[in-house]
Amino acid sequence: MRRSMQGLGLMLLTAAVLAAAALTPLCSHAATPLGVVVRADTVVFRFTPSRFRMVVHGSTSRWMRLRDLRIHEVTVAGPWNQWSSDAWPLHPHKGFYELRCPLNAVADHDTVFFKFVVNNHWWVQPPPDAPNQINAGLGDTTMNLFFVPPRKP
Repeated sequence: MRRSMQGLGLMLLTAAVLAAAALTPLCSHAATPLGVVVRADTVVFRFTPSRFRMVVHGSTSRWMRLRDLRIHEVTVAGPWNQWSSDAWPLHPHKGFYELRCPLNAVADHDTVFFKFVVNNHWWVQPPPDAPNQINAGLGDTTMNLFFVPPRKP
């Protein structure tokens, strides 16, 4: 009887840990977030193609490798621009694309969700090791990036 109670206790503990893990975003607060840096009142979105692997087409849901695309334009989408695939273009630099904007232009919530878009149609999937990814709620595999803006004193 005692052994079966210990087994039941272990099963309940395991179930509780798994349930908590399912509700926790895939983020290590000590890790550097991918694709974004917040400096004072400025947010810097930075897309480095070599850090990403997969994209999904916004209309057809077709997946492909990012390296198989010729990149003409990169934008950033989020709730602040109604997830527009063409409204916020990043500026090309050698090996990366970047956009600097005021933090208050994007941060109207405690957590800011965003995604990079290539050539207006290809939504970039965060790599599995991105510390600041969270399920987008569109199925099991579509992920968004996010950051938590600093709190004002």
